[in-house]
Amino acid sequence: RFSSRRRHTRYSLQSRGLGDVYKRQDIGIGIKEFQEANVMGKIKGGMLLYEKMNGPAKQEIGSTMYPMPDKAQENALADTIRPYIICEYAHAQGNSTGHFKQFWDIFEKNPTMQGGFIWDWVDQGLAKRDENGAEFYAYGGDFGDEIGDSNFCINGLIFPNRKPHPALEEVKKVQQFVKFDVVDSYAGAFKITNHYFHQSLDFTELRWNLTASGESINSGNIAITNLKPGESQEIRIPINESAFLKDKDYHLTLGLVLKDDQSWANAGHEVAWEQFTLARGEKNHSKDATGNPIKKVENGNNILFENDAFSLSFNPENGLLENYTKSGEVLFTKGPKPNLWRAPTDNDRGNPNIPFLVSNGTHWTNMGLDQMQIHVNKHTIEEVADNEVLIKVKGKLKSPATTFNFVTTYTLLGNGFIKTDYSLKPPRVFGGMAKMAFIGGIIGALIMFSLLILILKKVRRKFVKVLLTIIPFLLLLVSIAALGYGVRDYFEMKPLAKVGMQLQLPQEYQTIQWYGKGPYENYPDRKTGSKIGLYSSTVDAQYVPYIRPQENGNKSDVQWVRMSNDAGIGLIIEGDSLNISAHNYSLENLTKAAHTTDIKKAEFVTLNVDHKTSALGGSSFMYNFLDEYLLKEKEYTYSFWIRPASD
Repeated sequence: RFSSRRRHTRYSLQSRGLGDVYKRQDIGIGIKEFQEANVMGKIKGGMLLYEKMNGPAKQEIGSTMYPMPDKAQENALADTIRPYIICEYAHAQGNSTGHFKQFWDIFEKNPTMQGGFIWDWVDQGLAKRDENGAEFYAYGGDFGDEIGDSNFCINGLIFPNRKPHPALEEVKKVQQFVKFDVVDSYAGAFKITNHYFHQSLDFTELRWNLTASGESINSGNIAITNLKPGESQEIRIPINESAFLKDKDYHLTLGLVLKDDQSWANAGHEVAWEQFTLARGEKNHSKDATGNPIKKVENGNNILFENDAFSLSFNPENGLLENYTKSGEVLFTKGPKPNLWRAPTDNDRGNPNIPFLVSNGTHWTNMGLDQMQIHVNKHTIEEVADNEVLIKVKGKLKSPATTFNFVTTYTLLGNGFIKTDYSLKPPRVFGGMAKMAFIGGIIGALIMFSLLILILKKVRRKFVKVLLTIIPFLLLLVSIAALGYGVRDYFEMKPLAKVGMQLQLPQEYQTIQWYGKGPYENYPDRKTGSKIGLYSSTVDAQYVPYIRPQENGNKSDVQWVRMSNDAGIGLIIEGDSLNISAHNYSLENLTKAAHTTDIKKAEFVTLNVDHKTSALGGSSFMYNFLDEYLLKEKEYTYSFWIRPASD
């Protein structure tokens, strides 16, 4: 790192390379040469930094590369004398930068930890045009080169055009220099702590907003004066919790914004914020059957359900609902369809060059999650009342490699409301090399017994017999280890890409509104930088144009989403902490695309209503996921309501 003041330049830290390179005599420019170099003037001083914690004794700073958070904590506790800096972490290739907050929780808890260097700042893509003249950003392999790292240099927090990735919002929030804490929420007492080293917070003002299920019910400004570095100040917000309604969520958002224009941002720019959940509303997901009687009509291979409020078809062959209409307007063309696949992110794809390490994306492909076909075993239709029908579908999701059992129950009400209950049981499968190890263990055991029998029968000299029996016993040990590895892997649930359902809506449904985390794309391990709120946007705006197309646009903790056309006609989906995404292209198109110009607008809107989606992780070239965010459960169940919406 260089700092310049006129012609006096000084380096504060010199990186001496990666891995074991410091063990060699030739490690690039040395200390003496570096100090004698005339780079922007005289260079003086500086400390040594190697990539490994166990570098040479003269290493003044401890470091390592891409540790998991628990390993970073272990390193910090193991050496409490030297400062510790992670020379590379939070690899930002594509849709990434998961579990970033966990690192900063450790940084702020351990005095010797000074942080780390996110890799990287900007996607290093080059503008190019395809055969139709459309511009895209090119990467390795797009210039006729056959040897390279593909899109490995597309690993920044901002795009080549310097527009931010959604992950930059996460980084900004996690690294903010001001902390907010609850003192007594009932009394409206909160604490602000200034973690800047050299400036007070006089350049900011506090804005607060109290919401009831996303609707603002009170707000105001508070002047922050003379809050010096390292000091805290208590503030009071007028909150009357006794007036809270039981069916509403209440959130208080505190935000520090610039009072005046600065050279780097305009007045009103938010520099720090926090959101507090004051109360969670009581959720009542049951709905009474209302409306007129529902007629059931056989319509070719399908079964039609209709009354004066709605109509829809049930397809017994695939167990799906189709052509849901109200007053002649189609609300969806294809109803909730089980889906376990997402277009792999760079971290999902992983690094194929690491032996014996199987990426999540490879697991998913091996399981055939992108090839699942619905096989209906049985369906039943029960008329609970004249205005309530229960359709139950039992079936299997099958790929050439794997079979999942599922049950979907649709409850149709006379007012046009539809409840979808969905349960899924993943199978136990071998992952990666485990199946080969298991089979190899069985073969090895058979060979061992054959050898042992042969030795015992054919070899007559006792000494030679004892020596030779060592060979089958060694083979037995290897076989037991291989069998153990295979069995352990088989009984360990493999992580899934997602568990959810997908709908196809009319292409005209271009307005999306939701109550949940937003406004930026967010995921289970990267949602600290998103606020719970009411949001309105377009389907086009949900697309995040990662240079190599991949999973994008998810919104977490969604309680309801509304999709509508310009006239306000559409549908509303309600559930509990859903993951929602809407796109103008198909999942198949996104999966196959290599560049943004490969994304083609479909004739429908794809709406994903997911129970859970997998973690993003923090690195594409080594396995870097927190287990708590992976989908390894033995069974999944969730439900949601679909109902017509109109203004």
